[in-house]
Amino acid sequence: TPPTGVRWYWQGKNSNGSSTSLGYGSSFTVNQGSGTYYIRARSTNSGTWSPASASVYVGIVSFLPGSIGSNQTICYSGDPATLSNSASASGGSGGYSYQWQYSSNGSSGWANISGATSSSYNPPSGLTSSRWYRRRVISCNQTKYTDPVKVTVRPQLLVGSIGGSKTICYGSNAGTLSNASSPSGGNGSYTYLWQYSANGSSGWTNISGSTLASYTPPAGLTASRWYRRGVTSCGQTKHSSPVKVTVHQSLSLPTGSTSFTRCGDGTLTLSQTLATGANTLRWYAASSGGSYLHQGSSYTTPSLSNNTTYYVSSYN
Repeated sequence: TPPTGVRWYWQGKNSNGSSTSLGYGSSFTVNQGSGTYYIRARSTNSGTWSPASASVYVGIVSFLPGSIGSNQTICYSGDPATLSNSASASGGSGGYSYQWQYSSNGSSGWANISGATSSSYNPPSGLTSSRWYRRRVISCNQTKYTDPVKVTVRPQLLVGSIGGSKTICYGSNAGTLSNASSPSGGNGSYTYLWQYSANGSSGWTNISGSTLASYTPPAGLTASRWYRRGVTSCGQTKHSSPVKVTVHQSLSLPTGSTSFTRCGDGTLTLSQTLATGANTLRWYAASSGGSYLHQGSSYTTPSLSNNTTYYVSSYN
């Protein structure tokens, strides 16, 4: 504290030996960086200077927060690698405390991560959106942050869809199950493997060689089957909704009487019982070729005057 009527004037010593006035008062806050400082006293701003005090050297210690691991890209719901201590903090007091933070945009909204107080940090698995991370470092009453690194999360894998259900005759060709809509997301690269099931819910079996976006089932199917397409991308495998290829059962011959009679000229009603796999009957005037005369489980002939033979077939 200076005597009454006297002010302490603080001065800095330049490299060439000249002095620069820095202000006055009983204390002085150093904000010019490292250097030599001393005080001289006089009663007024224009008064006579007292001899300079002993010089005081103030050294400003620099502090660097270091750096952390580089950017990385992971699959949707994947597991990021550990963010390493690429370069340690330096300067300051030599003692450092850490706190990791994350942000959804890399510029604002930084939130502390509970328990993340080491020089490195392993982010949790299961990330579904991209995040930025940085490390806060405190030393010598200063707080600094590393440059942030980004963990980019790829889009979720969507499997697309395959061609619709269809119905075919026993032993015939189902045609191609098309790529109704292509997969998306993942890493943009997709591999395929088709499967079939007898019930559409369990017992799925891989189909050897079925590695394209579309698939043609083999000809000659004799039982209904469900098909689905497996899609693999970015370490994930998902399956399309299944489609059903319905196969009509093989047809048996209709059953019933094969002889009908009447007295004199007139019509006759012929009938047969539907066979397995059939949903109707077709009646013909010839054993092969030609158009059917009637469709249904019974047939009333035109007026007959002679013995006549008709033919009936199962149909679905």
